[in-house]
Amino acid sequence: MLTLFSTPKAFRGRFKIIQENAIRSWTRLTPRPDIILLGDDEGTAEMAQEIGALHIPNVAQNEYGTPLVNSIFAIAEAASRKELMCYVNADIILMSDFTETLERICKTLSEEPFLVVGRKIVGIDISEAIDFDDPDWEAKLKSRVAAEGRYGTTDSDYFVFRKGLWPNMPSFAIGRFYWSPWLVYNPLTRDIKVIDATSAITAVEPAHDYSHTPSAEITPVKSFQRGAQIRSEDTRNFLRSPEVGYNAKLFKGCKYWTTVNSSHVWTGGALARSGWKRRLVGNFAVWDYTWAHAFYVNPSLRRYSTIARRLYQPVRPLARALHRYAVSWGGNSSR
Repeated sequence: MLTLFSTPKAFRGRFKIIQENAIRSWTRLTPRPDIILLGDDEGTAEMAQEIGALHIPNVAQNEYGTPLVNSIFAIAEAASRKELMCYVNADIILMSDFTETLERICKTLSEEPFLVVGRKIVGIDISEAIDFDDPDWEAKLKSRVAAEGRYGTTDSDYFVFRKGLWPNMPSFAIGRFYWSPWLVYNPLTRDIKVIDATSAITAVEPAHDYSHTPSAEITPVKSFQRGAQIRSEDTRNFLRSPEVGYNAKLFKGCKYWTTVNSSHVWTGGALARSGWKRRLVGNFAVWDYTWAHAFYVNPSLRRYSTIARRLYQPVRPLARALHRYAVSWGGNSSR
């Protein structure tokens, strides 16, 4: 039915257990997907061997050793035997509702091109290996999700599509902003259905930080997932890194569209067009991201970032509240 592909970070420290839990969860999906792990970071080959996945070590990288998105997708599509593909971040735990939802969407849209995205659940600290031999592992995790979890940003950490959806993908550095909104923006400009399946798919990202970033100019950032207040200096350092700046140049002229900008939603087991409330939130989200990032990424505006941040601070809670409520807002019409 499906090929999952991903580019794990080095399996060391906290990321070792996080990624092992996530990738092992993929092997429990029914029907079991083909899995491709790309890159040569520490532990990737061993993880692929453990789960019987295809390992492709050679992926185009930038000067900092960060894999390039266009290379990742092109190599995975060429290596896959399946028509349905999914890029998923290597720290995302998936459950049975993932494949169940995709089966229904594929039946609904037949051979039509589409993109399925969704928000992740954050705020859960998982520091030990999950016992996937326990028949109740999924129920136990969903219980924790209900008690401790919350939705993170409106960006998606998984992208489900049929081969050939992006014929001309820029060479974004993965994980350095702008690449994921481009994946959403591009199909929407070509009238291809982008479906937000947040309400149907439980995708869990355990709490972590940005300590994996290799650029010397990037300081580790306190985790968004922990709900901690992010130190402004760390945020500025990350957003001003050369890799983020490079991605920003590739993204120029595009809109920062995410799950709330989707053309359709999958809700109640059916496909529906996004309603006006979602479109309103989507437009606000574009302004929110664009405004916030511009003062850090754009060199000509950096001198004004402190003033801009103080002016914007009162608006930020409203933006986040709208993002939270958008999950429960479905469509208002059929396909």
